[in-house]
Amino acid sequence: MNNIMLDLECFDSARTAIIVSIGAVYFDLETGTLGEEFYVEITSDGQKDQLALGRTLSLDTFNWWMHQNDTARNVFMKNDKLKLGFKEALLAFSEFAAKCENPRVWGNGVDYDNVVLRDAYETAEIPCPFKYRYNRCYRTVKGLFGNKSKLIREGTHHNGLDDAITQALHLMAMLKKPKG
Repeated sequence: MNNIMLDLECFDSARTAIIVSIGAVYFDLETGTLGEEFYVEITSDGQKDQLALGRTLSLDTFNWWMHQNDTARNVFMKNDKLKLGFKEALLAFSEFAAKCENPRVWGNGVDYDNVVLRDAYETAEIPCPFKYRYNRCYRTVKGLFGNKSKLIREGTHHNGLDDAITQALHLMAMLKKPKG
């Protein structure tokens, strides 16, 4: 498998957004199967570190989070002992992405998940584990198919891993080749 669906939960809609969690899953477009999963939440200190490094948060996004369901907002309530710091989270994702050569990294929007994560790597002065030419856009494919393929939500909406799984399954359903 060399495709990764990525989903970030952040405190801003800008490329410099403070990242709260990173969710990802490997998937195979040919077989329509999911592979290994990745999920990490970033400590409150890790979020402060991002702010000190110039990453951003917006009041609009913070208020948006306050209107999401309790299960999605649990990302802010869990014990920091179960989370990683900013740079540790990026290094953990690098290790996950390194399980295949030149992973194709899909995000929900040509200018969001992949761009925010790449910018975070630059901020942290850590090499990004995927090349820009392997960026892929789930939202573009979704737009091409319109209502022809129904999105079936898996897990909690606005949980990075659950959203990555939902998006990967939806993408594979849209791109499924007819038999015959």
